Amino acid sequence: MVAPNSRMPATPPNRAATRTSPQPPSFSLVRMLWLAGVPAWWFAAAPWLPCRHWLVDLPASFAVQAMFGLALLATVLGLLRRTSLALPHLGFALVAAAAVLPPRWAAHRAQTATGTPLTLLSLNLLFGREQAAPSALALIAAHDPDVLFCCELTPEWRQRLATVLERYPHRCEAPSPGCFGVGLYSRLPLRDAKVVPLAFPWAPAVRAVVDSPAGPVGLLAVHTPRPGLGQHCVERDAALAAIPAALVNLPRPWCVVGDCNATPYARAFAELLDATDLVDAGGTHFGGTWTAHWPWFLRVAIDHVLVDAGHGLGVARTEVGPGFGSDHLPLFAELRLVVPPTEPRRGEEQRGEQTPK
Repeated sequence: MVAPNSRMPATPPNRAATRTSPQPPSFSLVRMLWLAGVPAWWFAAAPWLPCRHWLVDLPASFAVQAMFGLALLATVLGLLRRTSLALPHLGFALVAAAAVLPPRWAAHRAQTATGTPLTLLSLNLLFGREQAAPSALALIAAHDPDVLFCCELTPEWRQRLATVLERYPHRCEAPSPGCFGVGLYSRLPLRDAKVVPLAFPWAPAVRAVVDSPAGPVGLLAVHTPRPGLGQHCVERDAALAAIPAALVNLPRPWCVVGDCNATPYARAFAELLDATDLVDAGGTHFGGTWTAHWPWFLRVAIDHVLVDAGHGLGVARTEVGPGFGSDHLPLFAELRLVVPPTEPRRGEEQRGEQTPK
């Protein structure tokens, strides 16, 4: 008989009832983070692929974004102690860095603090956005460049910018109702200024000699066709390949400025630099110029100032300006032209050697 105050023995646990039933595998946040970075592998590897198809060319334009994004994901996964998941992202981030960083290291060859200053401002006005003219006027007045290049210059844009363009007595312009109007304006004298085609008659550039106080500069202001699906990338590459021929017979140093519609990681752009021995003056920073409506870390650098560092034209600084209503941000550059030493004539050298000290 059991005493009233005594405790009853505990009921043995029902193991079958307490056994947890198998759960379907969960799609964890960690795995989602890892999968989010997998598409970026293609963007990181694209600059190294020999194919020029637009499926390779366009992703290669975003190599710098892939580098930052994959490095961030690798860091997060590493902090979560998921090393095996972090390593592939880190590896492709390094692949992208190998394409992104060398052009920036090369750009330091063109940096100089000495020489006669020459300031440039490149604007893609965006045809159809002429109502943004007040902002463009304020931007030009604030930078007050020696040389101004405007692409996508329509007759209406030309009319609305007339007040500020009056400051530039030397000019070569060809407004167009479409997206390939161009205009080059300068305070400094322009010689032999003319509009020339870049591979296609509908894609013009402006070719001129700028007579600066330190000497002549051969200038080519460009707006190449945009890349895209189908033949668009082929057309852009053909225009870039036509630039070296357009520079022939211009005095050196050379300068190429404008909307190249190509990032420093595009194969055709790298071939242009190799063919001309020019240096991308904006390569020292990651500031993109397109599209102005995106966050800074998603913009791509397709507007450029290329300088002839080997012939005395360097760069003191470049600056990506604020938005003014276009889909492109303005690109400002302060160049420095080093006056080469005057070589004495042979007769003067001989007379100098004979002069007693």
